[in-house]
Formats: sequence, structure tokens, C-alpha cells
Amino acid sequence: MPWKDANNKVVVLLLAVLVTFGLILIILASLSNDSLPVVGSPDSSQTIQEMQAATEAEKEVATQDLAANYQAKSTEIISSYLQQRSAILANDQDESKWLALATQTKNQLLDLKLPAKYQGLHLDLVITFNILEQGLQGDSDRVDEANARLDQILTDNPWLKGEAK
Repeated sequence: MPWKDANNKVVVLLLAVLVTFGLILIILASLSNDSLPVVGSPDSSQTIQEMQAATEAEKEVATQDLAANYQAKSTEIISSYLQQRSAILANDQDESKWLALATQTKNQLLDLKLPAKYQGLHLDLVITFNILEQGLQGDSDRVDEANARLDQILTDNPWLKGEAK
């Protein structure tokens, strides 16, 4: 039965050729996928590349909206803090009220959603209010450090006080 061995070899060889041919077709199809029209898209002539570009543009708009929202909210929080701190220091100089204000401000900052471009600033603000909390709980040097840090942050980012950039 030598013909059965020969037939088995031919069948195995044909299967190997078919699998290889199928893999080549899959690879070629995936390489040219970017220029294929997207079925079911509003404009059937729109390619995958065009859809990806549109998605990137939407992401950019979302990022800009997030940045604008962060600026508005953080400006509101810091401006409110500065006004309330001035009132506390001018009137009764009650450090427990100042501590409560610092804690509230830090928590409000922690609740914000922020874009990547403001991560460094945001971290500096949160650390500053954390240092202030420590100082108001007994270490007066930490209060001075926190005030100096906040002054520097506001100098570098005057928009946080509600002023123009």
C-alpha cells in the first residue's frame, strides 16, 4: 500500500499550502485595511484613517474642554479660599477656622477631574494645602512654607486668582 503513503503526503502538502495561502491573504487584507471603506458609516467612502482622524479631533476637543473646566473650577476654589482666608485673618484669626478652610479647599481640589497638562500644578496645590494643614495643627514653620509655596504657585499661574493669564 505504498500509494496510501503517497496520498497522505500529498494531502498534508496541500493542507500546508492552503494554510500558508490563507495566512498570506489575512496579512494582505490587514495591511490594506486602512484604505478600505467602512461599511455602515454615514459616508461609506470614509476610510478607517479618516475615522481615526475624526476620533483624534474629538479627543482633542474633549481635552480642551477638560482643561477649560479645570481652569474655571480651580480658579473658583482658589479665589474663594483667598477671600475666606483674608476674612479669617483680618477678623478673628481663629486657626481652627483656617484649618477647616484649608481642609475644605484641599478636598475640593481632590474632587476635580484634571487634564494631563495640569497634573504638576494640581499636585503642587494639593501638597501645599496638606502642608498648610500640618502647620495649622501645630508646626508654624509649615504654615510659612505653605504660604510661600502658594504665593509662588499664584505668581506662576495668576489665572488661579481670577486674573488674566
